[in-house]
Amino acid sequence: MRPLLLVTILLLSILLAGCAPYISKYRYISLEAVVDISVKKTAMPRVNNLSLAREMPLEYELQRKAYLLAFQIDDNAYMANITVEAFDLAQNQQLLLKQQRFRMLGQDKWQQHCSPSYLMDTPTAIEVVWPSCNTPKKGWFISFDVLDGNKVIGSEDIAFTLTENGIYYVIDGI
Repeated sequence: MRPLLLVTILLLSILLAGCAPYISKYRYISLEAVVDISVKKTAMPRVNNLSLAREMPLEYELQRKAYLLAFQIDDNAYMANITVEAFDLAQNQQLLLKQQRFRMLGQDKWQQHCSPSYLMDTPTAIEVVWPSCNTPKKGWFISFDVLDGNKVIGSEDIAFTLTENGIYYVIDGI
């Protein structure tokens, strides 16, 4: 009788407090299938309450003729994300980026609504966060132009996949 009372009190406390446990798969944006990309750093993700995880890529580099693309994953975030920067190879200066969010999606309005979000869209960096939506027919892409001043020196549509890497739980408000 006593264990039943404790369970009842615990459940009532959770319901009255407006909180409930939330369990989800941890996913990250993987560029490992991109031709000529190199993984520069791997480590375990640092997300709280994560189980069954393994080491994953945190930094990638992709060299083009005139510039180097650097990709970095925030391994302390619950949502799949990646930040992109570009550097001039000759002068070792950071180049400008202009996101082209819908370039690969065409006119499909639902897919445009469901496309990756570009959160940090500064002149020199783009942060992409994956939404919880279905995959478009063409797959997912990080699309942007690389600029040297006002001149476009490259257009990129980097394909990515979502890779599962464990499960996590949080106490979420309801």
